[in-house]
Amino acid sequence: ERPDILRTMTSASSSAQLIFLDLDGTLIGKDQTVPESARQACEQAVEGGHTLFMCTGRSIPEIYPYLWDFGFSGCVAGAGSYVRVGQEVLLDERVDPALIEPITDVWRQLDGMWIWQGSDAMHPSEGFMEMFLETAGMKPQDWAPYAESIAPYLGEGLPKSSAKCTAYIPAGNTTYQQVRSLIPDSMDVIPGSIPAGNTLVFEVTPKGISKGTGIQLAARHLGFDIAHTIAIGDSMNDLEALQVAGRSVAMGGADPVIVAAATFETATLEEDGLARAFEKLALI
Repeated sequence: ERPDILRTMTSASSSAQLIFLDLDGTLIGKDQTVPESARQACEQAVEGGHTLFMCTGRSIPEIYPYLWDFGFSGCVAGAGSYVRVGQEVLLDERVDPALIEPITDVWRQLDGMWIWQGSDAMHPSEGFMEMFLETAGMKPQDWAPYAESIAPYLGEGLPKSSAKCTAYIPAGNTTYQQVRSLIPDSMDVIPGSIPAGNTLVFEVTPKGISKGTGIQLAARHLGFDIAHTIAIGDSMNDLEALQVAGRSVAMGGADPVIVAAATFETATLEEDGLARAFEKLALI
């Protein structure tokens, strides 16, 4: 991973904003590329004195190193389980190790595939990577950069420690309600943000951990009042982020629940939605 540079941060008493950007569907398109308008918007916002954070369900191995070049000063990763400012790690929350096997057994019973995601290792089930690379993008090669990014972190079998798990269950094999009943109450279950083939997607994280709690931790650490924070996203794991931030934006085409939680809705990423949002927020 390329080391990021901690930018000079102005206090929350000024006009500077602390901006938390989701990645998939907000900054990165389905083809795993970043529109030029979005890249320029990020760089111009930083030049204008604002502070950018990634706020993603991805864990550190899944974050493409080149994204740091856009001017990000830190991240809320793993759907809130990992928070870093510069190179200082504020939080690295893990699943209770005793629950890793029982949760995995649920996916086995439902004939699913899964990937355990952590800041230091990724543990996919047998056949997961092949399935994901073939069905997650618009073209089979779209997610090749993802495979390259996580390759050094791949481990076999089950991890001894991990932050979250994403599972893909064949459509028709289960429902959200059934999965919720099978997963321990100490864990949260939400619909996953990256579809792949004809499957239902579930993200499982420790209860009480979310992008929203990550935003609060980062803002408090940097001395930003929550009123000076902005969250932008499109998926169900962005809900708490949009609810917590002082202002929030739903990307075009987001779930109605996400749109309802946001200050306003912008266009889709492919329609320059991120750049348009930055303009409306007077960030650029």
